[in-house]
Amino acid sequence: MEGLPLFSVIVPVYNGERYLEQCVESIIGQTYNNLEIILVDDGSVDLSGVICDGYAAKDSRVVVVHKSNGGLVSARKAGLLQSHGAYIAYVDQDDWIDCNMYMDMYEKGARHEAQLVITGSVREFSDGRATEEMPAVEEGIYRGEDIQKKIWPVLCNTSAFFIYGFSLTVWRYLYKRELLLENQMQVDDRIFLGEDYACVFPAYLTLQSFAVIQARYYHYRQHDASMKKRINFREHETIHLLFKHLMARITEAGVREVMEKKVAYITYMALFLSGFHVFLEGEEIGPYHIERGSRVVLYGGGTLGQEIYYKNLQLKFCEIVLWVDSNADAYGAEVAFPEKIEEASYDHILLAIINPEARKKVTQNLLGLGVNPEKISDIDDRQLTAANLLTIFGRNGNR
Repeated sequence: MEGLPLFSVIVPVYNGERYLEQCVESIIGQTYNNLEIILVDDGSVDLSGVICDGYAAKDSRVVVVHKSNGGLVSARKAGLLQSHGAYIAYVDQDDWIDCNMYMDMYEKGARHEAQLVITGSVREFSDGRATEEMPAVEEGIYRGEDIQKKIWPVLCNTSAFFIYGFSLTVWRYLYKRELLLENQMQVDDRIFLGEDYACVFPAYLTLQSFAVIQARYYHYRQHDASMKKRINFREHETIHLLFKHLMARITEAGVREVMEKKVAYITYMALFLSGFHVFLEGEEIGPYHIERGSRVVLYGGGTLGQEIYYKNLQLKFCEIVLWVDSNADAYGAEVAFPEKIEEASYDHILLAIINPEARKKVTQNLLGLGVNPEKISDIDDRQLTAANLLTIFGRNGNR
C-alpha cells in the first residue's frame, strides 16, 4: 500500500481487559494496513497495560502510551498528540470494526480529500440482538453549496428533542488531522458526560468537505442494563461545562442564532440521562409540569427512568407510587408491568422515555388501558431552551 496516507487509530484504554483483544485484533486485521495504532493506557489497574504492551511487541504499527488516569478526553488528547497520521480515527476499547472499514473510508472519502468521513454502525446487544444505525443522508461526497443545502438542514433539525441529525459519537468518523486537532484539543478534560458531542458537533461548524458511506462497519457493544443505584449529584457541573463549550463554539462560528436550540437539546439530553436532579429542586419538574409532592407512576425502566427514580429517592420531590416498563423482566423486582397501573392511585404518569416515537406508542397503550390523558405527563419541548438552562445552571452553581 505504498503511497497511501497514514491513518492513526487511537484506542483509549481503561480497565478494558475483557474485550480489548477483540478490539485491537479487529484494527490489526484491517485490509488498509498503513496504520499507526495508538493504545492509550489511561492508568488501568487490571491487565490492560500488559495486553497493550504485548501487541506493541508483536506489531511495529502498535504504539502504547502509558499515563496516569485522567479520563476519556485526556486519553484521546494524549493519543492525538502522539499520532502522525494524515487522518485520525477513534475506536472504543469495548468495540470492534469490520476488516474493510478503513479501506472503504479511504476509497470513498480520504482519497477525495474529505475532511470528515462518516459510516454506519451496529449496536450489539448481549442477547444477540443488533440494530443498525446509518447516516441520515445519501452516500457521496458533499462540498460547499451541497453542505449548506443537504447537510446543514439535517444537522440543524430540532423537530424533536431526540433527533441528532447525524451521530455525534467520535468513533463513527475518520477525521482529517487538522480538523480533529482544531476540535479535540479545545475540549475541557473535565467534561466526562457528552465529551463526544463536545468534539464532533463543533467539527461540523467549519466543515468544507464531507464523505458519507452507507455501510455499517463499526460494532458498538451495548452493555446489559443495570440499575443505577450509585448516583452522583455533581454531574450537572460537567454538563454545564459542555453547554458553555458548545455555546462558545457556535458563537465563534457565527451560527448561534441557528444552532442555539440544537445546543440546548444536546445539553438537556445529557441532563435527562445523568443530571436529572437539577429538575427536582424547584416546585415543579419543568419539562413534565409535575408539582412537588405529587403521586407519580414512573413509566420507563431504562437509563432515564433509573436516573429519576434513584435521585428522587434521595431528594424526595414526589412520591413514586409505582415504577413500570413493558420490558419489566429486564430491570428486576422494583419494576412492574404496565397493567399494574390499573391498581394504582396517582396524579401523573411520567414518561421516562427519550425517543418520541416510543413515547407516542406508550401513550396509545396507556389510553388503551383507560388512563385519563390529562394524567399522562410527556416531555414539553417548549421548556427545553438555552434561557432555561442558564437559570438551571445558575441555581445549581453553588451545589
